[in-house]
Amino acid sequence: MGSIFRYDTDLENILKKIILRASSDISEYRTKIHSNEDFEQTNDIPFRKVYQDLLKANNYQNLISLLLHVDGINLSNSSKLKLWMLTGSVIELPPKLRSRRFNMVVLSIWIGYTIPPVKIWLASSMNRLQSLKRKGKIRAYHTYKI
Repeated sequence: MGSIFRYDTDLENILKKIILRASSDISEYRTKIHSNEDFEQTNDIPFRKVYQDLLKANNYQNLISLLLHVDGINLSNSSKLKLWMLTGSVIELPPKLRSRRFNMVVLSIWIGYTIPPVKIWLASSMNRLQSLKRKGKIRAYHTYKI
């Protein structure tokens, strides 16, 4: 028994909506990120060396980056049917906003009786992420680079 259902979302449009809705929060947090001012001592990803090196390598452009999450749950006790989700959160949002449900990007859902074959399941989502990255910019938001 393989996949019963796989759903890949319209990543670009969902991401655009989140960026538009949260643009002031992103802008405010980005100011702190660019100056590497972690006054609240969150030790958050954007203040760490790897992210700061990424900023320097990209001439401090306004990057949008995603932290990806994969998780699975049983859908019921009476069957072995499982739901697996690939989600992402925008790193340029402050931590308190980043993990809120309305700021989480659902990239793909897999429902089946077995653990999904990761390379097959996630290939489409990774290709769409790479496509957005190659575009360099989301057309409607010329100041954001993925």
